[in-house]
Amino acid sequence: MLEIDPGARVVRNPLVLTAELDGQVVLMSMEQGCYFGLDPVGGDIFQRLEQQKTVSALISELEDDYDAADGEINQDTMELLKILVDNKLVTVCDISEA
Repeated sequence: MLEIDPGARVVRNPLVLTAELDGQVVLMSMEQGCYFGLDPVGGDIFQRLEQQKTVSALISELEDDYDAADGEINQDTMELLKILVDNKLVTVCDISEA
C-alpha cells in the first residue's frame, strides 16, 4: 500500500462517477468497472476532494468539523485515502500539477 505524505496534494479522479443512495456515497470507477460505497463521513471526505488540496489541509478541515479523539481523524483519513488511491478513485498530484 502506498504511503501518502501529509504535504501531498490529492484530488478526486474525474473519471469516477458519484451518486448518493440512502445516506451513502456510491462511486463508480469507469476505469475499473467497479462500484464502491462510502459511509457519510467517507463521502464527505471524497466530496471535499473535488478541488485539489493537501492531505494536511483536508485533515485540518475535518478536525474543525468533527469531534474525535486526538489522532483518530488523522489515522482514519490516511487509511481511507490509501484505499481511495489504491483503487484509483483519488489521485496524488505531482508538485508541478499544483
